[in-house]
Amino acid sequence: MSGLQLIDHTSLLFEFYRVHKSLYPHDTERFDSFIRWAGWLLRDFNEIDCNLVKASDIFSYLSDLKRIDVQFDADEVRSAVSANYLNFIQKFQHYYNALTSVLKEQKIGYQGMLFKEAENHIFSYLHNGSPKKHVLVGFNALNRAEEKIFNSLLSVPENNVYWDYDAYYFKNNNSIGSFVNKYLKEWPYFRSNKIKWVGNYLAEPKEIHVLGSPLDISQIKNVGALLEISADKVNNYQNTAIILGDENLLPVVLNSLPKDVKSINITMGIKLSNTGFTELFDRIFKLHLNRLKSRDLQFLFRDLVALFDQNCLSGFIDILLWEKFKQENLKTNKLYFNENELKTNLDRFTKLPLDFLFFKWDNGVNRILEIFLHFIESFEKHLTLGILDKEYLFRFKNLFRQLSYYHETYGYFNDLKGLYKTFLELLAQETLPFKGEPLSGLQIMGMLESRALDFENIIITSVNEGVLPAGKSVSSFLPFDIRVAFGLPTYKEKDTIYAYHFFRLLQRAKKIHLLYNAEVSNFGAGEKSRFITQLEVAKESGLFPELLLNNIISQPLFQADFLELRQIEKTVHLESILEGLAKNGFSPSALNLFIRNPFDFYKRKVLKLSELEEMEDSVAQKTFGTIIHDALHMLYTPYVAKFLVLADILNIESNIDNEVNNQFIKHFASNNIHSGRNYIGFMVAKKYIHNFVHYEKNEIQSGKAIKILALEEPLKIEHRIPGLEFPVILNGRADRIDQTEGITRIVDYKTGKVAKSELILKNWEDLILDEKNSKSLQVLFYAYLYKQTINHDTEISSGIYSFKNLKQGFLQFNGTAISGEDLQSFVTQLDLLILTIFNKTENFLEKEVDYFNYK
Repeated sequence: MSGLQLIDHTSLLFEFYRVHKSLYPHDTERFDSFIRWAGWLLRDFNEIDCNLVKASDIFSYLSDLKRIDVQFDADEVRSAVSANYLNFIQKFQHYYNALTSVLKEQKIGYQGMLFKEAENHIFSYLHNGSPKKHVLVGFNALNRAEEKIFNSLLSVPENNVYWDYDAYYFKNNNSIGSFVNKYLKEWPYFRSNKIKWVGNYLAEPKEIHVLGSPLDISQIKNVGALLEISADKVNNYQNTAIILGDENLLPVVLNSLPKDVKSINITMGIKLSNTGFTELFDRIFKLHLNRLKSRDLQFLFRDLVALFDQNCLSGFIDILLWEKFKQENLKTNKLYFNENELKTNLDRFTKLPLDFLFFKWDNGVNRILEIFLHFIESFEKHLTLGILDKEYLFRFKNLFRQLSYYHETYGYFNDLKGLYKTFLELLAQETLPFKGEPLSGLQIMGMLESRALDFENIIITSVNEGVLPAGKSVSSFLPFDIRVAFGLPTYKEKDTIYAYHFFRLLQRAKKIHLLYNAEVSNFGAGEKSRFITQLEVAKESGLFPELLLNNIISQPLFQADFLELRQIEKTVHLESILEGLAKNGFSPSALNLFIRNPFDFYKRKVLKLSELEEMEDSVAQKTFGTIIHDALHMLYTPYVAKFLVLADILNIESNIDNEVNNQFIKHFASNNIHSGRNYIGFMVAKKYIHNFVHYEKNEIQSGKAIKILALEEPLKIEHRIPGLEFPVILNGRADRIDQTEGITRIVDYKTGKVAKSELILKNWEDLILDEKNSKSLQVLFYAYLYKQTINHDTEISSGIYSFKNLKQGFLQFNGTAISGEDLQSFVTQLDLLILTIFNKTENFLEKEVDYFNYK
């Protein structure tokens, strides 16, 4: 009727951008930025035409509303933003006029244009050789153009319309029948004709089981369980349909079906973006996009890992050699690879050539598209692929050919970034259709695909608010009040449409299972759909006397097996290992590890297990602490064995930035410390050290004398314990030893926050029973070693400078100098702790802790 061919959405975006450039040739907005908002505006154009609204009226109204906002907004910043938005809105009419004109010249159009033109040509269609009879069956919600077309068709006496409605839709003013009720009142056809095909199906005997279960995965597992016990099993599920409220669950459903399901008909497609190859191509794009951001155009190791760890590439690489290469690189923490380094390593672990993916990119769009097509051909040529993988790759090949066509036709891809954004746009629309026998086996479909179909047994998933119906979100530039004023559909009409589809499915069904996610969260999950509530109310009101309706909350089976804490028996072999540990020496961190969890101590110190090494692409906490410690060491080293004076502090201050930079280069392999999180870490490190040096400057200016005695001083003694046959080596390293006001201080630097309370010990027995006293144990440990190795007689204080809590100053153990009685009490507890470690009759027993954290 319209004389136009329907244009696909992607081609429409390109045509729209062409119109945009012709109208505003000086506008520099790129295509990949343009398509972020263009889709919304095209949907608005479509609805305007579908509902025969005059575009100039609605856009003029929208501009006037925004102009009022600008006029009366007192906030200058907000007013400026509103003015820019007004300028944008005022372009809508120009876009609409130019786009529809360009499309009509090419005899193409979007859906709304086709509806509008068809309504314009309906008279000539009816009077110039149209078929003699038209029968309209199974419709519900119509846009204005459809209404007018239907009314014109029904003006011919031979034509009829059948609605397939239920008597319930006309009762209690419920919304399900609101569209047809409107047509019954307004259409001339119904002045002389009664509504046809209305039954009382919902009042017939039915079973409806409402099943709530936690999370989507439980719902899908219940789908499989329901099929297992279905009476329709003997008919190969001939009369059964699974309706997916959330169509993204299709892959999970297919993996959860019983093995005896022999034939399936899937009436919807699986999104190409949900297939295994999607991430592979995405990783290749991101590898090169991130390379363009790096200095010297180098490849990021983390991007190489993300790419080569893809299962899809397993046929191209030697997995063992690749894993070996990863482990080698973790040890060196090499973050970037130039082309020569990458080529050398590729030759080590690739079985098939992949050089073209890395080294022949010139960032020209034509070349990049050729490489992707060549990559797909390599898959097809060298690897044995399954049927699905072949189909996926075929679809991706077509997608890249489409991109090539669009680039040749329009030339809007300026670079790799623009190509990538358009790739994602096309990918989001691509679906992989399934082919099956529509009249046999189990049927799987989405809610919209179920229209006008009937099944005896139905399982509907995701019957939750926000899914069925979908909710209030509308991607549109037209606000709710304007939509209402001009008769455009809102979320209310959408809810009504889904209500009809839902109840229409139930009309002739005998056994229905409604599954919903009952997991309550802050994001709205767990609320069953209003459609279920409507059924329950109707049942209670006596409208469905033959309906059996029951509610079930499903919970996964929970095996109440209590976790048994593990323990390791101290065998003769283990005792010899522990004796070796005693000879190598115990540090405060090792002792604190045992206090925290003896089982962790066993794994770390006996089995020599450590945390999994990871690549540091941003500076880790441990590395950050090392950088600050070493920077302070280098800055203060020239002043060891002398009293600090103001000139010394000023000299230290002038060297801080350079020294922190040197330590970052030394300890952190990244060549990018001047952007992102690394730059923040770099600036924080400098700030911490500047704050500490400034603190010491204030101390000196206030008259306090500070003499540096040692930095990074190793402390080590041979400690004998009554009852233990062999001595135990105790060792550690003091960050700094200084002297002030006649007291020698053993100083430990902490980059984290330490509170005064963490260095207060009320009961000595708690020192070795609770890891909360780990800071106290550490400073006492250093004080004891210092007293034993360097100076037996001097008065000492041991404590911490916390760079996150520097205002508290030097945090001493118990807030004062350490007395001889303190050290004696410490040694008593220390001996008890070490005797526990070596006690032959006391196993390494696991403690219940919140998390594992080797220190």
